[in-house]
Amino acid sequence: MERFRVSTDSRLVKPGEYFVAIKGENTDGHKFIEAALRNGACGVLGERELYKAAKDRINLINPIIIGVTGSSGKTTVTAFIYQILSTKYNCCLGSLNTKLGLSVNVLNDMDEKCKFFIAEMGMDKAGELKETTDMFPPDFTVITTINHVHLEKLGTVAAIANAKAEILYGMKTTGTAVLNSRNNWIRKVGVEFANTGGKVLWFSEKPPAEELILPKNILGEHNHRNIVCAAIVANLCGLSYGEISVILNNIKLPKGRLNLITGIHRSIIIDDTYNANPESMKYALEVLCEVGSKRKVAILGDMLELGKFSARDHIKVGQLINRLAIDRVACVGERSSLICAQINSGTAHRFFSNTLQTQEIVRWLKIREGDTILVKGSQGVRMERITNALMENPEKAPDLLVRQDARWNN
Repeated sequence: MERFRVSTDSRLVKPGEYFVAIKGENTDGHKFIEAALRNGACGVLGERELYKAAKDRINLINPIIIGVTGSSGKTTVTAFIYQILSTKYNCCLGSLNTKLGLSVNVLNDMDEKCKFFIAEMGMDKAGELKETTDMFPPDFTVITTINHVHLEKLGTVAAIANAKAEILYGMKTTGTAVLNSRNNWIRKVGVEFANTGGKVLWFSEKPPAEELILPKNILGEHNHRNIVCAAIVANLCGLSYGEISVILNNIKLPKGRLNLITGIHRSIIIDDTYNANPESMKYALEVLCEVGSKRKVAILGDMLELGKFSARDHIKVGQLINRLAIDRVACVGERSSLICAQINSGTAHRFFSNTLQTQEIVRWLKIREGDTILVKGSQGVRMERITNALMENPEKAPDLLVRQDARWNN
């Protein structure tokens, strides 16, 4: 089978690649065929042709497939598993977490010697994970968390849990599910799956074996769970816990996930700008209180896609801040006004901006040497722009921050 590369973006297509014309909810890729050809595309594929080519390649190479989903943590766990296994095996990272995106990963990134395909599998509606696992049936599955994400489309956490559980029933019958024992909804769907004969292993923040030693440079108890989860999967794939412990000394978090960056005036930035939901916001604020010894500063953007629970969940963040030792809080976005309104004047100095006024926020913060600054918000708020403005070396942004390529330059 002759190998070729594809692109779904006419602006980023490279000479010799096929342009895939996708008809989506908001746009139609067929409108950009001429632009793609001008940019060097060697031809055009439709969605059906893309899926057939990706399926043929998967069938030819026949890698072991690891499918990872969850309301939060799935990108981190996928990255951890990839970092561990790729030290010993030829691995392909499936980071474009839909059926469409993973097909692109398979065609562009998977070579004939690939042993493991570690695929992040996202969803925002019922049936989506079934489609993805029909295309890429996992040998191992992971569910990291189930919580208040995508409520705008699915309505209830119970509906989210049922949609996430599709990955379990799409797994090969010989497969094993690795599930978070600390999450009530995951326990529910996991027990139901086990009762049908499915094989389940449970993880928490506690290492499953004495030989597994967790690294000290990764922030947050939830990330300790993520590391344990990745270690269990790697162990199932053939590595000993002793081998894994050595590899973990060099493990790195993906961009935008509680990464420490040097800020102006020798401050410490906790960059958690990839996305935000109520659970990850709670984790991030708790981590802020554990890092550094001087002022604690939180710059928080809206949490999106929470549906009818949006007001309640933003109010809860403000109430949480009242119980924590945080000195200054800047809130960005219409929904975040509810966070700001809840903060007691005696708890922290507050600032609110309806839109992302980066320089105005930076001026108000009056950053001092030794400040620890958390920056967090949903993807649509683009909080990484604030991190960029606070960095001591902003020229390093392309290497350190999320959403730095041409698709996001608007």
